[in-house]
Amino acid sequence: MYRADLFEGLLNIDVVLSLAALLAWWWAARAASRFPHPTPAPWADPIDDPPARETPDERPAHDAPTLGSPADGDPGNGGTTGGDPTGGHPARGDAADGSPTSGHPARRDAAGEGPARSGAAGPGVGGVSAGEAGRGAVGGKPAGGRAGRDPGRRVRIRARILLGVLAAGTLLLVARTVIGALLAGFGWEFGADRVVVAAPLVLLPAVAVACWTVPRLWRLSSRRSPSPPPEAPLPEASHPEASRPEAGALPDGGLAPKAPPAGTFPARAWPSREPKMVWPVQVTAVGAVAGFVLAFLWPISPPFTGEALIVFTAHGLTSALLWNRLGRRARTGPVRPRWGRRALAAALVVAVVGGCARLSAEASEHPPVMTMHGPGLPTAHGSAHSPLFGNAPGSATPAEDPVSVTELTEPDTGPPDRRFTLVAREQRVRLASGAVVEAWAFNGSVPGPELRVREGDLVEITVVNRLSAAEVSVHWHGVDVPNAADGVPGVTQDAVPPGGRFTYRFRIKPGDIGTHWYHSHQSASEQVGRGLFGPLIIEPAGAPEREDVTERTVMMHTWQSQGRDRRAFGLADRLERLAVPAGRKVRLRVVITSPTPRFFTIDGTSFMITAVDGNPINGPSALSGVRLMLGAGGRYDIEFTMPDGPVRLTEAYALDSGLLMSPDGGGEVTPTTWSSPEFDISRYGTPAATPFDHTSRFDRTFSFKFDNRPGFYDGSFTLLWMINGHVYPDIPTPVVREGELIRLRFANRSRLDHPMHVHGHRMLLLTRNGRPLSGSPIWRDTVDVQQGEIWEVGFRADNPGAWMDHCHNLLHARAGQMMHLMYDNVESPYKTGGSTSNHPL
Repeated sequence: MYRADLFEGLLNIDVVLSLAALLAWWWAARAASRFPHPTPAPWADPIDDPPARETPDERPAHDAPTLGSPADGDPGNGGTTGGDPTGGHPARGDAADGSPTSGHPARRDAAGEGPARSGAAGPGVGGVSAGEAGRGAVGGKPAGGRAGRDPGRRVRIRARILLGVLAAGTLLLVARTVIGALLAGFGWEFGADRVVVAAPLVLLPAVAVACWTVPRLWRLSSRRSPSPPPEAPLPEASHPEASRPEAGALPDGGLAPKAPPAGTFPARAWPSREPKMVWPVQVTAVGAVAGFVLAFLWPISPPFTGEALIVFTAHGLTSALLWNRLGRRARTGPVRPRWGRRALAAALVVAVVGGCARLSAEASEHPPVMTMHGPGLPTAHGSAHSPLFGNAPGSATPAEDPVSVTELTEPDTGPPDRRFTLVAREQRVRLASGAVVEAWAFNGSVPGPELRVREGDLVEITVVNRLSAAEVSVHWHGVDVPNAADGVPGVTQDAVPPGGRFTYRFRIKPGDIGTHWYHSHQSASEQVGRGLFGPLIIEPAGAPEREDVTERTVMMHTWQSQGRDRRAFGLADRLERLAVPAGRKVRLRVVITSPTPRFFTIDGTSFMITAVDGNPINGPSALSGVRLMLGAGGRYDIEFTMPDGPVRLTEAYALDSGLLMSPDGGGEVTPTTWSSPEFDISRYGTPAATPFDHTSRFDRTFSFKFDNRPGFYDGSFTLLWMINGHVYPDIPTPVVREGELIRLRFANRSRLDHPMHVHGHRMLLLTRNGRPLSGSPIWRDTVDVQQGEIWEVGFRADNPGAWMDHCHNLLHARAGQMMHLMYDNVESPYKTGGSTSNHPL
């Protein structure tokens, strides 16, 4: 569990980091492309400080003064020449008599009232030096408004902020890379997508950011504002005539070149118009978006083929389009945003996203009828329903003459050794707490009646459906029955309609003993939850008729009552007490019927786990002070000798309930639950010989990787639970041949556990996270694969048929985590789909 908790924690941290990196780099990309674009300055060189003022001999011809303009104070029209205030432009605050008493508030040229043009009048006539441009003569304080501000200061602040965001974004990318490496430490498939696909999408453009963007921002953040030449006149940028040349009192009577206000950078040298500054940040932002998508929305697993190619191609095309866009803007200059275009673009994006969602929803809808053909027919596919995905790699080739599932029945037609009848009907039941559950029950009881048989018995069970409006079927969980008796609608039979009946016949195979259970497999996620399940106990052939043992079957279930989940042992959602004489042997048969795993403890005595999924443990040893965990569908047989004091079985998430045993039915025990270390089944018991092990030569090996992501399933948006990147019915089918030795490899990359149940076969646990089991041989029919875990299991293909293979968290199976194990010579005539009555999950 510690490994699972660590893995899940790393996954959650990775999602948070990827989202934070996405936001940081997206903001940085917008900020880098939105630096202000100032007025051009002919005296300034790109990025560098302005050159020294030109001498009259060096001044270009086009800089020659133009006199006589009324707007510039032509002396013939009341203007100023050589600095004489004999006239003026009223809009610029130059009185006709030269007195600075009226005019434009931003350009009061009177002495001591504000900024003035530096001309021949000199400092004694109200002008200011270039170093004091924008400052008034009164007390040396700013004259007010924008005239007293340093535009370069704003640029420096923005550059420093952007540098900080880039640094934070880079740290987030480095942290994600570290998380990817840690995940790869659980197994290459757990971190390969982050290392091989996601990391290059951000780290390579981040290097370009360090080489191209950061040096330019550093110069912008650290330099002072460029100043105009010492005697250059300060034009009024806001005035429509400011762009025209004005006369200045130069020694040669010429005109000084115009300079921008202090802090203004030349437009042609402005870094935000340089693609090399903006483009790396934008490309890194696109990579950060892709990283978030790969971490949460679209996980991919090795081998990386088509999916990775799509990701890299999309990223490359987007990067090329961004470069082209920035280059075009560098040539034409910035374009004022047009809200109409933005609204149109937003509407187009919404339309595209909505259209894609609609197409995805329609594509996810299951066909109204899906036929379970044999693997060699043209319509066979993953789960034998679709022609698109076919069979899993390494599958057996189809046989020439397949047999039908209907022929795979119990050959013994004689009278049964044990006969049972199960009647399904609606039943209102009351939990120990008084909560009422609208349940479905077999024979009027929840759980259903215990079916107890012996090894080797021929068993006949008739199921009668008295439900008002629902079909039903029954699966014998953990019992290797003939395929026709497996009870899966649409695969091995048609569901039993209301008022109908179906008879199952099978002989209990040698060695098939212990604790098992039965449950409906029609709409199983609903019907099992509502109570259509019960215990099936198989005693060894030579066991005595009566044992001096107190035996209790504990079926841990979650009930829905009045909108609440209620955890219970059977119907006991409160502490139940049981009187057991001291010295008496006690056997608890624990069955997990709920979708999620259960954590529980036994306090007050030491105990042994004598069987797992009905299969005996070799040389079990005494346990105490440990926390047990069982996944959905799993079973433990637990035995101990009743001590003089009380013993309590407690579920960790339901401390108010449980089973307390003592000689007089009284007493109290404080449960340890979460304070106890977790039990490791892979190291329990004593080694023993097995027909094969992890070193054996297997005829076929199938690998399954489990992921989850949001998406559409059968037309509805939900959280998908995938096998090798696909969901039912599009998961490629593993096909085997009778007699072969098969190895299955399960790797869980998702955020929840997956108890994988293979119908019709018992699996020997071979390795856990790459290490062989060191204790007793463990045979199971349901292997709970925790987050970040890798299990390898093996079995002999000795029971021909079309067998369901699915996660026994039935909510996961209903959302896609289901496939079939097919034999090469078997086909099925049954159909599933929305227009049929067969719905196995």
